[in-house]
Amino acid sequence: MSILNLSLAMSQNFNQLKTYLDDKITGKKSPGVQFLIADSTGILFDYNSGFADIEKQIPVDANTEFKMYSATKLMTMIGIMQLVEQGKINLDDPAAKYTKIKYADDITVRKILNHTAGFSRNPFIKEIHLVEEDTNFNYAEFMDYALPHYNKIIYKTGKKNSYSNYGYLVLSEIVANVSGMEYEAYIDQYITAELGLIEEDNIGFKYTDQTAKGYQKRRTLTHWAYSVMVDKDKYYAHKSKDWQGYKDLYMRGLGFGGGIANARAVAALMQNLMNHGILEASTLEETFKRQIYNSNKTSKQTLGWWHAEVDSRQSFYHPGGGGGYSCEVRIYPKKGQVRVMMMNKTQTIGDLKMFAKIDKLWLNEE
Repeated sequence: MSILNLSLAMSQNFNQLKTYLDDKITGKKSPGVQFLIADSTGILFDYNSGFADIEKQIPVDANTEFKMYSATKLMTMIGIMQLVEQGKINLDDPAAKYTKIKYADDITVRKILNHTAGFSRNPFIKEIHLVEEDTNFNYAEFMDYALPHYNKIIYKTGKKNSYSNYGYLVLSEIVANVSGMEYEAYIDQYITAELGLIEEDNIGFKYTDQTAKGYQKRRTLTHWAYSVMVDKDKYYAHKSKDWQGYKDLYMRGLGFGGGIANARAVAALMQNLMNHGILEASTLEETFKRQIYNSNKTSKQTLGWWHAEVDSRQSFYHPGGGGGYSCEVRIYPKKGQVRVMMMNKTQTIGDLKMFAKIDKLWLNEE
């Protein structure tokens, strides 16, 4: 992987990007925003604006944390690939070799990583609980229930790509079974602890006093849909003219959507990967390889990433979104840069298109 040198990186002009974020995104698309660009040498652009808490008028700063939702899957993927490096997992082994659930032999670790195993797209939207209920939540009991309960196969394994939260729940169980550690403890010890984070930065699975409140734009189709899917009386909080607030809640499936972090910490994780720290260079390159269906057609999915061209630049990315939050992590390998965007608003399809559009404002300004 080529790494952009510091002198070139410092020559970039991010004025157009900042103006766009100020005028079009912060306070309009989302109450609060973190947008960060970094390369292997450090942070190149660090934007923090808007409100972490509208009611209390608490501003977003660099220490503000947001829920990662599905971007957490990148940490699960890294955990799997570390164990592959150690010879403890073979990507093409049946997943059943590493779990108590006996899946068909053609459901391999690789196919779960690249979402071609055939598992249901079940979003687990209702698999949540309030922070105050967490002391009574038993994660082991949840896993014992969820793993056999949601394991329905909805299409022939390897036929196509179908995004599956359940698949990454299985992978998190494999990390735990193979390492002999609880999933959360493994991530903390072998990924987070290796990043050299400063005290103010955090990647974890628990709310802190730095976690932004989550919101949803009112009078939108998304707001209507979530109002149908979740218990409004239980999970909705304060609302303003434009925003419906959420109470603090946890996603029960840690391995597919439980992460909470600030953008600096997520960028540190990506910088570590670019510098071949927690994964060897060859392993990282393996995660970037486009995967092949049974039909020999190429998927846009890799081992844990999505692949896309942005202004003819190759990128690998993973979004994360759900009730109250939206984020995306994207690596541009040939440019040697990573971009992290985090917002405290429910993710929409429009957000996914917007992330790439915003990147075009800075990619060619050198």
